[in-house]
Formats: sequence, C-alpha cells, structure tokens
Amino acid sequence: MSTSEENSSDDELFNDDWMKSIEEEANEYKKFFYTNTDNIQLNTIYINRNNEIFDIHKNNYAIENNMLKREELLKLIDEKSKKNKKKYRLLSILSYNFDIDNDEIQYYFKNTKNYKVLKIHKNLNTIVWNKSINYFKDLNELYLVFIEKKNQERGKTRRIFIKRKKMKKTKKKRLK
Repeated sequence: MSTSEENSSDDELFNDDWMKSIEEEANEYKKFFYTNTDNIQLNTIYINRNNEIFDIHKNNYAIENNMLKREELLKLIDEKSKKNKKKYRLLSILSYNFDIDNDEIQYYFKNTKNYKVLKIHKNLNTIVWNKSINYFKDLNELYLVFIEKKNQERGKTRRIFIKRKKMKKTKKKRLK
C-alpha cells in the first residue's frame, strides 16, 4: 500500500462531518445555556423636588465574577449623585436578576408573581447576580434612584443659649 492510499483510508475513518453537525446544533442551543453575568445595564433615575422623574440614564456596566463590589457601588453612587450642578441623595437601589431555569420559563409568563427577579437593596453591600440563560442575559439590570437634596441655608440656624442657675454656696457659720 502506498502512503496516498493510507491517507485516503484514514480520511474515511476520521470523517469529521458528524462533529461539525453536532457543533452547529450546539450553536443553535447556545443561547439557552447558563453563563456568567459579566455585563449589566445601569439605569440611573433622577427625581426632582416635586417628586417627578425628570431624567433617566441607561448605560452598560461591566462586572466581574457575577458581582458588583461594594467599593465599585460606592464609586458609582458618588459619580451619579451630582448632575447639573445639583446634588442628589440616593433613594433606593434595585437589582433585576433574571435567573429562571429553562423548564420554568413557560410558567413564569403565566404567573410572574411567584418569581422574585427584582430585589431591593437596603444596605450598601456587594450585589451578586446569579448565572442566567444566555438569551435573557441582557435583562440583568441595576437601578439607582436619586432624589434632589433640599437646599439647607447655612448660617441661619438660631443658637440657643442655656442659662444655668448658679449653685448657692453654703454659708459657713463661725463657732464661738
């Protein structure tokens, strides 16, 4: 047997067409596999003194290991708390994590009340997103809600002086 005949017989034995078809099929279902959350949408909502929403900013924010660390969160809050030369205070932090299983998606749309995908954060701690289906990964979000601070006029605070009664000293009587 010659080497060309051996190569052709090897090609017949190691036909990789079936591998390509499996890879193509896996690519079709790739959007339904669980993946890490590495990017979230950051929504910043500003409320004026009349309790009206007057501005909303949306932008993507990269996170690592499915979490937004406390230090990064504090930095974001500090950056976003000033707008148009006005100061705003943080009203609430909400995170939306769509981490529903493949089997439960059909039930989710029938009864959304049974699933907790929106979480209210009362403390400034690290925020963790669970792994989510690749198709729904874009739904993972963080909401920062700010309200305008009231102007506090300085120097107009009235001082209160407390008058203390002097303690009367006891009189000494001389002994005779």
